[in-house]
Amino acid sequence: MVGVLRPILLLPAGITERLQPPEFEAVLAHELCHFRRHDNLTSAIHMIVEAVFWFHPLVWWIGARLIQERERACDEAVLNLGSKPHDYAEGILKVCKSYVESPLSCVSGVTSSDLKKRIQAILTGRVAGELTFAKKLALGVAAAAAITIPVSLGIMGMPRMQAQSHELQPKFEAASVKSCEAFSNGHSLELAAETFRSECTTLERLIEQAYGLFGNGRMDPGSSLMVIGGPAWTMSDLYEIEAKAQGPQSRAMMNGPMLQALLEDRFGLKFHREVRDVPVYALTVGDRGLKLQPFEGTCIARDFDKPPSDADCGTASAYGNGFRLKGATMADLCAGFSVLLDRRVIDKTGIGGRFNVYVDLSAEDPGLLNHPRSLAALSDPIAAPFPPILFSAAETAMKNLGLNLEASKGPGEFFVIDHIERPI
Repeated sequence: MVGVLRPILLLPAGITERLQPPEFEAVLAHELCHFRRHDNLTSAIHMIVEAVFWFHPLVWWIGARLIQERERACDEAVLNLGSKPHDYAEGILKVCKSYVESPLSCVSGVTSSDLKKRIQAILTGRVAGELTFAKKLALGVAAAAAITIPVSLGIMGMPRMQAQSHELQPKFEAASVKSCEAFSNGHSLELAAETFRSECTTLERLIEQAYGLFGNGRMDPGSSLMVIGGPAWTMSDLYEIEAKAQGPQSRAMMNGPMLQALLEDRFGLKFHREVRDVPVYALTVGDRGLKLQPFEGTCIARDFDKPPSDADCGTASAYGNGFRLKGATMADLCAGFSVLLDRRVIDKTGIGGRFNVYVDLSAEDPGLLNHPRSLAALSDPIAAPFPPILFSAAETAMKNLGLNLEASKGPGEFFVIDHIERPI
């Protein structure tokens, strides 16, 4: 029987001349049993399992047992159809005398498995024992144990694995957390490869930096993370952090996982994440088409472990009441306006490539870029009051570029604080 999805039966030339009709019928019934049971398909699936888990001896033992049991099942089916044991055994032996069995383990044939034991079982009527209630019960218990025991062991070992993972996570060797009074921009400054320093800022902005909104020292264009659920002091109390690593660390490591560990250890931070539909602005192409200058030349992706360079892609420079972006993508433009506006801006233009962009926000109010923004607006721009004039200016600037800002809905990931406490 050859084939997996649509198997066909191959008969060796002259087999009908070598076998008596009862013998041929018995052998043919055996192969049709393989067809009805889809044995070639199950064998092929197990061959894939063996290829993946080749190192596990139990998989190879199961493979051998599968071959034995599929032949035993077909032998039993042949005898139940009325074939005489002697005719059936004689037919199998004549096939073995005249033909070579297929060497492919996924091809079922009459001569597979242990031939001597099969012939003895056929002639003595012991092809398959009766499955009593006790055996059925034992089989059910074994099947349930095979599923539940590995799952239970995995669940029991999970806390230990998590604890080991937490222990292996890089941490600062020493850290100083102090209260302060003068609010700063909250950006971290590395004094050396082993030192992390965050100027006077709120705990909420430190969380945003450590867990994604300002990940790796920049805003992630794909992030919509917003911190909620914390007490009011997380948005008002100011802290200055200086920490030292055991050895040189990358900026991404110190601003991310190592800062996370510090916040969890010193502030007792516990949290979970939720995804909700939130108001966003969708950036689309205007009716008159795009009016952006394509970027010509080459630039390199920004390496945030190194100081900014003019050769970096997506560099920004402020000019009066506007700003310029060099070699910027649509995602870079969305990221810039997401900082300015009361909602996250998502790219719906479908436009690739890089552009040189100049954004002028002075059309509505010459002093617009100096507009003060409260800590509440920075932490929750959707709920906090926001100057409408800023959106009006951004909308006008976008139209000048051949783009539109449209109010829409989109997924927003929320960082929900479950527990936090002031450091001692």
